[in-house]
Amino acid sequence: MLAVHHMTPDELNTLQQQRLRRILNQAKKHSPFYREIYDGIDVNTCKLEDLPVVTKPMMMEHFNRFLTVPGLDRKDITEWLSKKENMGKLYQNRYIPLQTS
Repeated sequence: MLAVHHMTPDELNTLQQQRLRRILNQAKKHSPFYREIYDGIDVNTCKLEDLPVVTKPMMMEHFNRFLTVPGLDRKDITEWLSKKENMGKLYQNRYIPLQTS
């Protein structure tokens, strides 16, 4: 991370583009939601402004399809979060779910 402080603007831009493409490909490969909304978009060459806007209401409406991890379910997570005995514990012994406004 400290290496970015010594990069030229062109090197930093290249690194940012590589990271963006990795995230977009991961989302398209593992999330049915993103696979659908990115259909027909080349995530390896598109501009950021070419991507459709995703809002929180859209994410929540399509929560189970939005995630890139199979086996997670909004209803189950919400129920798990509602139980005080789960405070400080990992969901499925792996995840830290958070509920925000």
